Amino acid sequence: MRTFGIEEEYLLLDAEDGMPVDLAAALIRTLPWQQERADREFFDSQLETSTHVCHTAAEALSSLQSFRSEAAGAAAEHGAVVAGTALPPVGGDQVGTITPKLRYRILQAEMREAGAYHYASGMHVHVGVPSPDVGVEVLARLAPWAPVLLAMSANSPIWNGQPTGFASWRHLMGQHWPIAGYPPGVRQRR
Repeated sequence: MRTFGIEEEYLLLDAEDGMPVDLAAALIRTLPWQQERADREFFDSQLETSTHVCHTAAEALSSLQSFRSEAAGAAAEHGAVVAGTALPPVGGDQVGTITPKLRYRILQAEMREAGAYHYASGMHVHVGVPSPDVGVEVLARLAPWAPVLLAMSANSPIWNGQPTGFASWRHLMGQHWPIAGYPPGVRQRR
């Protein structure tokens, strides 16, 4: 039986002006029943959740809807909204507050300016595969479809309050990162 899990990353935005607000740590403290499923992302203005390992879409949907509802209520108490958007529509040119995790501090040190404005958020579907070799085969078969998947998932046409002319400004901003993009073609696990 196939298994999967879903990770969602949200931006925490001021309800009045839409600017990113550093609330993730505070929200997690107010959601004690969600603490095992909630975390901060790269910036403290980003909140992340993940489902448990799921077998059905209904399981994943129930888990995500529950989290979204509780997080939205907690954010509203702080004058903020939980936004499922890839980039902040305004304020993305403001230096973010890095979450105090070692891996994020290392990334920031390596990425410098590109990391200072990395508000990119997304939704990730993790699919269980029976072996690493099958995983490599699946990635190879998905590769030709990567542009279609990117087009279907685009949700960031606005940057700093202005239309960018692109459906996915997040994708273009992500290209600053040397680790971004689809992995090179491989035939088997090494």
